[in-house]
Amino acid sequence: MSDEIKKGVTPPPVKASDADVIAYVASTRGAIGYVSAGAAVPVDDAQELAEAAAALLSNPSLRQERGDAARRIVAENRGALQRLMGLLEPLLAEFPDS
Repeated sequence: MSDEIKKGVTPPPVKASDADVIAYVASTRGAIGYVSAGAAVPVDDAQELAEAAAALLSNPSLRQERGDAARRIVAENRGALQRLMGLLEPLLAEFPDS
């Protein structure tokens, strides 16, 4: 970690193109679950992204809370593909093999 970040200096803003990617990902359905669970925070622009990153870098307990929340979501979603396939298999069985 750089000395500037350790001292609490706000890092330079992220390039707009990076923020656009983050905004797109944050708007997806899966990301909304992470936000509502406290594992992530939505940002509207590069400055908010930089501020959120700085908050995480300067606050170990916040990092721990967000990490714990993210791990809970991952654990809750383990086996999702198998559950989905279990739902689809009866429907797929109705179609003859091509």
